[in-house]
Amino acid sequence: CDKIRAKRGKWRVKEKTLLLLSLFMGAPGAMAAMFTLRHKTLKAKFTITVPIFLVLQALAFVFLIV
Repeated sequence: CDKIRAKRGKWRVKEKTLLLLSLFMGAPGAMAAMFTLRHKTLKAKFTITVPIFLVLQALAFVFLIV
C-alpha cells in the first residue's frame, strides 16, 4: 500500500503517473480506489481531475458506441 510505503520512506508511485493512468481510460478504477481505499481523497488535484476524466471518458464511450 502506498500509505505504508510513504510512512517507511520507500519508493512510491508518482502522482503524475497515477493521473496519467486515470486519464487513459482508468478513471473508473481510480475513483473506486480513491474511495474504497481512502487514498488521495484529500488532494484537490485528484478530487477534481479524476471525476473530470471520468465524465470525459463516459462521454467518449457514449459517442463511440452510438
